[in-house]
Amino acid sequence: MKSEYSNYYQFMVFDDAAIAKGGMMMPPAGADMPAYIIKGDTLEALATAIDERLASLEDRISRFRLDSTWVDQTRATIERFNGFAASGVDLDFHRGEQPIDNHFHGPSDNNHMAPLTTSGPYYAIILAPGTLDTKGGPSPMRSAASSTSRTR
Repeated sequence: MKSEYSNYYQFMVFDDAAIAKGGMMMPPAGADMPAYIIKGDTLEALATAIDERLASLEDRISRFRLDSTWVDQTRATIERFNGFAASGVDLDFHRGEQPIDNHFHGPSDNNHMAPLTTSGPYYAIILAPGTLDTKGGPSPMRSAASSTSRTR
């Protein structure tokens, strides 16, 4: 496989408030930080730590490094997101506009958005593409449709 897609890896950036709230991939309160979570006291330190992690994985993922504008772009993204959290309106991803958005957590005045800290510490998880193994699931047919039963 040759990975030439420029956004092949993404980074979920969060803060202590997100850890305290909990959720998928967040360590329980008081638990040791899992190895897959990268920490930096500032965005600059986080960028350095992410690049170090990427370098340590190079034998498995090929060479991939953060762009030189990552810190500035991430800072701008946090500023934009914090505005959404303050207003309760997500202009990018439209959180809270569908009934399912509140199904798991109940209603929220700001559509479950909380502003990220502007002073750190920050954390990141590397996100990469993957596949879901359906254990035999649908069988593709010549017409590109799928069948729920296997016929031979």
